[in-house]
Amino acid sequence: LILVAFIYAMYQLISRQETYEKKSVVFIFLIFVLGILLAAVQLGPGWELWQLSLRSGDPTAAAFNYGLNPLKNLVLFFAPDFYGNPATGNFWGWGAYNESASYVSIAGLFLAVIALFGSLENKTLFFFKGLLVFSLLMVFTNPFSNFIYSLRLPILASSSAGRFLFLVDFSLAVLAAFGIESIVTQKKIQRYFILVLFAVLFLIIAIIVFIKPDLWPDQNLLANLAVVRRNLILPTFMLLVSLVLISVASLTKAAPLKKIFLWFLLPLVVFDLFRFGFKYTPFTNKSYLYPETQLTNFLKDQEGLYRFTGLIPQSMFIPYNLSSPEGYEPLMI
Repeated sequence: LILVAFIYAMYQLISRQETYEKKSVVFIFLIFVLGILLAAVQLGPGWELWQLSLRSGDPTAAAFNYGLNPLKNLVLFFAPDFYGNPATGNFWGWGAYNESASYVSIAGLFLAVIALFGSLENKTLFFFKGLLVFSLLMVFTNPFSNFIYSLRLPILASSSAGRFLFLVDFSLAVLAAFGIESIVTQKKIQRYFILVLFAVLFLIIAIIVFIKPDLWPDQNLLANLAVVRRNLILPTFMLLVSLVLISVASLTKAAPLKKIFLWFLLPLVVFDLFRFGFKYTPFTNKSYLYPETQLTNFLKDQEGLYRFTGLIPQSMFIPYNLSSPEGYEPLMI
């Protein structure tokens, strides 16, 4: 994110039509370097630890194809729980749920699509289009990403490609803002048929799942058909409502009416994203997860400073205010 912010600042400065001062470029570069230096107290030892750790030679990342998502996960932009959800105990998708979660709401996605296929004249818009395309290439399996990860670049090869979804979703959020602006300022939306095409594509997926599921390329769908069908109902409804609101706002000529329909999108997106977030991160009584037991009471009754090993799962001892040398250590030497 810091690298992208630095590149964006330099891009905005250099791409200006008027003459810019070289000292501005130097100033931005120095600010970036200053940030690195301020963080060096953590980055320096962190880099040394990474070089000494098992992570650099750990075959786990390669075994999971460096976290590169299969193309079938593109459906998650429309239906985030198409492959189930770990919180409800029915996740059957590829890899980890949090390494493939890419949902920005149906309305947000549609607005981003409008901007994505719009004008190329806006330089800011052009930058985020490029960032979106690059990030998508780095998230999903394709010849470009396969080549990049085959180089075994430091840090990148020992991380997960799914982390690029941060940049994907941020780019989509920016493009969605440009999509709203284009609806408000333009009397007629160019390439509007692309939006309809995306909606039709999703509806075709829904029709296959509900009517002819054996046509789906992944045969595991048949064994999880009830989960998929149930988790497609709400996204289909959100798609239809979003499509109607955006269509009316796009095609109407009256500016006040455009804004009214766009304002209706706000609570729709808020509901959609909060429902998505709270489902995956639910809240419950802490006594259910950290109950008092004979073991925990025995450990808490010990006097003085002491540590124990084993007995309790990693990191579960923290809420009991107990001390242990154990924990989750991804950079073990």
